[in-house]
Amino acid sequence: MTNFDSELFDRIGLFLEAASYLQRNIYAALEEATGLQGAWFETMVRIYRSPTECQRVGELAQQVTFPASTFSRMLDKMEASELVERETDPSNRRATLVRLTSLGVERIEEALKSHDPIAKRFFSSTLEPMEMQQLEGICRRIRDVNS
Repeated sequence: MTNFDSELFDRIGLFLEAASYLQRNIYAALEEATGLQGAWFETMVRIYRSPTECQRVGELAQQVTFPASTFSRMLDKMEASELVERETDPSNRRATLVRLTSLGVERIEEALKSHDPIAKRFFSSTLEPMEMQQLEGICRRIRDVNS
């Protein structure tokens, strides 16, 4: 084989595999603890933490790493469950904003109580504080160069 860096391939694979396992375990534990699907929880937290208390659909879909059509179907289900509502963005009539309903705010505030113990169990308990800081910096660089 020529021009193939198997060590690089292995490192990328390991990184993606670790992220996949982490997401799967955290999502499963959150769903068990809160009744909210992991992707719903993640979406709701991103809206909840937004300074404007809403987010554009396209931006949310990118952050949660879903294709726009899949994300839109998920929002349909969340809207039917009365957790979110959509509205036209007044600053760009072609864009749609998503915000939490009062029930959505209630559910996410209750669900957030479960997050830290779950995150510690699957993530931060395995790393030292300095490693957490280093990992954050590395992940931000990788994200920023690829976004």
